[in-house]
Amino acid sequence: MWLGSPSCECSSAEVRDELVQLEKSDYNARDDVNYPANLQRAEAILAEQKNGIAAYGPDEHGGSESGK
Repeated sequence: MWLGSPSCECSSAEVRDELVQLEKSDYNARDDVNYPANLQRAEAILAEQKNGIAAYGPDEHGGSESGK
């Protein structure tokens, strides 16, 4: 989801959730001086985290159980 997209049909809860995630990635919406670089950096951090989580997430095709 990208909030600036003209085709985004986002609920206010989704917008709030994304803003919270961006702020956790060091984005400050009140920082006009460094905009849009600060937003782009936070989006890149989120993308890296999402890719990292997906790479280390559970195996969806089965797996092994230890001790058996």
